[in-house]
Amino acid sequence: HTAGWNNPYRVVDMWGSDARGRIGTQYIIGGINPRSGDDSYDGTVLRCFDDEHYAWHLGGVDRYMHKHSIGIEVCNFGQLTKKGNEFYTYANTKVNPDQVTTLDRPFRGYKYWHKYSDKQIASLRDLIIYVTELHGISRHVGLQERLTHMSPRDAFDYYDEAKFGEVKGILSHTSVRPDKFDMFPQDNLVDMLMGL
Repeated sequence: HTAGWNNPYRVVDMWGSDARGRIGTQYIIGGINPRSGDDSYDGTVLRCFDDEHYAWHLGGVDRYMHKHSIGIEVCNFGQLTKKGNEFYTYANTKVNPDQVTTLDRPFRGYKYWHKYSDKQIASLRDLIIYVTELHGISRHVGLQERLTHMSPRDAFDYYDEAKFGEVKGILSHTSVRPDKFDMFPQDNLVDMLMGL
């Protein structure tokens, strides 16, 4: 997740102007504004740099994983907190109820999440197919494989083999970092992954 707003162009601008260094992902998928419902960027895919380059997109993992993985960022705030009948992001931004998904069981301690749109999931599917075919990556190793014998909550959770580069397939940030909240097991995301 971008842990923020819907506009992927602004994410790129922010990366270019912040002082964190070369942190970013190769691709970004735009979303729906969680307050206004503006869907101008919903499902829009940006390619931020060429294949021969990489950026630090995983955080606290070794350099091998950064250099040997392709990051896809989804414009999304992630986990939400319910206060009364309203939902708020970690930055205390109020989210429209139609932008909220509720999990059957909490994931990483949260039951409410900023919903992935249908267009985001469709763009993510197309991008996964493109990237895996281009680079010879199995779509069945990683998340899909885990989803066949685990609950979605457990399949999306951290495991050492993923963090240390032993899994040559599709992973989430939550697969390689126990402290991250992106991605979460929304039902139609799970269905998309299983249908790859």
